[in-house]
Amino acid sequence: MWESGNRKKIEETEQITEQWGEYVFAIWHYQRYALKKSSSECDWEKATQMLTEARENGEPIKMRVSLDGIFRFLPELVVEYL
Repeated sequence: MWESGNRKKIEETEQITEQWGEYVFAIWHYQRYALKKSSSECDWEKATQMLTEARENGEPIKMRVSLDGIFRFLPELVVEYL
């Protein structure tokens, strides 16, 4: 019984981690392609920092999500569609 409960917790943690990575990718994608920033201006680490700061401050952050198969998720809260 303990093992099944432990596996459920691991699966939840993996799901949260995967979702975090997808949000970071969407922020990076927006920075690189919508704003046309170079890799030195926005890399994965910078996108991670941007998401962390937005989450801590409770502020929305712009990200680029297309529903054509690149992304496997839908954002939980959309403030504005572009």
